[in-house]
Amino acid sequence: GREIALARPRTFVNESGPAVWGLIKRLKIDDAAELLVVHDELDLPVGRVRLRAHGGSGGYKGVQSIIEAVHSDRFPRLRIGIGRPVVSGKPTWEPEHVANYVLSDPPPHDRQVLDDAVARAIEAIELAIEQGVEAAMQKYN
Repeated sequence: GREIALARPRTFVNESGPAVWGLIKRLKIDDAAELLVVHDELDLPVGRVRLRAHGGSGGYKGVQSIIEAVHSDRFPRLRIGIGRPVVSGKPTWEPEHVANYVLSDPPPHDRQVLDDAVARAIEAIELAIEQGVEAAMQKYN
């Protein structure tokens, strides 16, 4: 019984803000809290789903771009953990390794875990729409 719009920016992730701002203007959204941003998260274990009502970017450049474009961090976001790349047995923050990791297909042993996480994320989004973000956070975090 609610009207929703799904959007996937056709920009680089780190430059998502202007695309989201354009969507807000086109759909005449009055409050950033009406958004629900979904993104991958290196700093969550593979398959973990976390929902937050609002907050900072956590270092995620795409979320920071959205915060800057909409002039608010008061929008919910759902993060799906993809884990961090491992080099020589240790997690790495090396930009080249990270870029290759996030732009590549997931390893076969992570594929089913990620598919299951996406299914849980969809359920969390549906609950957030039906009963609110707080209810979805209680059930899925």
